[in-house]
Amino acid sequence: MSVKEDGRRLRSAGSRRKIIAAMLSLIQEGAPEPPAEAVAQRAGVGLRTVFRLFNDIESVCAEMLVSQRLEFVDCFSRPFTAQEGAPRLRELFGRLAVLYEKRMPLRRAASARRYRSPSLASGMKELDRVIDHFVRTQFPGDSAADAFRIDMLNLLLGYEAWMRLRDEQGKSEAETFEVLRRGIELVLKG
Repeated sequence: MSVKEDGRRLRSAGSRRKIIAAMLSLIQEGAPEPPAEAVAQRAGVGLRTVFRLFNDIESVCAEMLVSQRLEFVDCFSRPFTAQEGAPRLRELFGRLAVLYEKRMPLRRAASARRYRSPSLASGMKELDRVIDHFVRTQFPGDSAADAFRIDMLNLLLGYEAWMRLRDEQGKSEAETFEVLRRGIELVLKG
């Protein structure tokens, strides 16, 4: 590979990172479906560069999810200080609450686009599956009561519960945390 080709690859990789960061920042600022022109302008690249490096905006979304997914992977894979069961579930809720609040604009955008964006729909389902798996490993059981508890914990730990309280009911971050925390405690007492 020549020095010239290596330089082009580095510029392309840098432009890709800028485009992804631009898309993310526009969404975080409240534009759930930013047009490609706005993404290009924010990234400081030409519109043609966006479509030379990505097939379409869906491809940008798919790449953007990689970094977001890593934040959630860290949430689940970072060592827990709490023992298994209810204490560990409480600790997970604290971690998720921070990420839910931080990434709420992205989740709003994903919710709006999920039926047109396979990568966004897949990312949303993946998080739900991971939460479900975590809950089931903390509370294994076969009874109807166990199944009810798992279903309720999945509901309370899910992003949709957080967003409903924040967006539809107008709760503050602290109020949302407290409502969900108390709901989790009620289910855990069983």
